[in-house]
Amino acid sequence: GVYPECKPNATFGTIKSASSLYYVMAGNWARLHHFDDLIICTEQGNSKWVCEAVSSSIMVAKHDALLYPSSQLGQVHGVLHQTVLDLLSEQFKLVESYISADELNTANEVLLLNAVRGVRYVVNMNGRTLTGTMANRLNEALNSALGLI
Repeated sequence: GVYPECKPNATFGTIKSASSLYYVMAGNWARLHHFDDLIICTEQGNSKWVCEAVSSSIMVAKHDALLYPSSQLGQVHGVLHQTVLDLLSEQFKLVESYISADELNTANEVLLLNAVRGVRYVVNMNGRTLTGTMANRLNEALNSALGLI
């Protein structure tokens, strides 16, 4: 799901911290509504952009590309997200982009990246079942690049 409250624009919004009330409230909202994780958006001007998830970085598979949110949106920069950019940019078409919340409804896949949980995919997006084909490919390539397989 998508958290209904946009992430506030904050000077220190990109710093990982255990004291962020916004993420605590979003996490509580996710549990209350039976979501494993929750997509967070931010506003710039009159537009609402996908920024990250409560506990993960996010990538959106559209056609043959993996889109990831613009670094101008104030998301926390995840370790696994950066590892994917560093190690797999020649194997995958990785595109920094402004992703509207509406684009999630037409995405081939929505991937969540977390250093502890790995690469996961959203199974259901607004009643639409998504596959994990790109997530599986990304996991295999990442494991290979790290020498785990």
